[in-house]
Amino acid sequence: MHAAAPEWPAQAEQLKVLAADFVRVKIGPSNDLRVSIAGFDSSGAAPCHNPEFFIPGQLPVVRGFIRLGVRCPQPSAWVVYGSTNITEAQTVFKLKTDLAAGHLISSDDLTSAKMFQHTPTAGLNTESVSFVGRTLATALPAGTTLQLSHTKTSWLIKGGQTVTVYSQGPAFRISSEAQAVGNAVAGQAIQLRTTSGKMLSGQVLPEGAVELAR
Repeated sequence: MHAAAPEWPAQAEQLKVLAADFVRVKIGPSNDLRVSIAGFDSSGAAPCHNPEFFIPGQLPVVRGFIRLGVRCPQPSAWVVYGSTNITEAQTVFKLKTDLAAGHLISSDDLTSAKMFQHTPTAGLNTESVSFVGRTLATALPAGTTLQLSHTKTSWLIKGGQTVTVYSQGPAFRISSEAQAVGNAVAGQAIQLRTTSGKMLSGQVLPEGAVELAR
């Protein structure tokens, strides 16, 4: 014989477990999402044999803080509300070794990791390129999770600087000089002014020269 199903309302903790299962079905399988449940105090509600969970409004994207409900259609109708917080793992970057202040960060200095947080932390970047080419503002030990406040921009070219400009075609590459209009790092677009006043645009090369846009 099978044990009789427990009558409802269940304890709040039981409802939270079932609510979490309901939400996970809605969002689908993912190792990058974490579900937490709050609320669902069913004390004082009449017994229910077939409770139904639902999302008020049926949101198109189930993420962040969302209100949840559980209702009893019969024999005595009631509704209890709770909430879920669905957080997505952020990719963060940690230092592999101790680094001194003034160190120019390269991709070899970084290792990635996943971190779950209730709210995004300002300054965490999801791409290592956001840190590569920046300079450490202070000495940091290995294992530190990098934030923008730990770094400062390392300008490869500064406004007013005279730089070598390359113009390339199918069978030629010529060089000239022009004055930078604004600061830029390697790989960034920059505007230039020639001695005649003509404005050009190009991309900063790792050695500090500029390749003109075709």
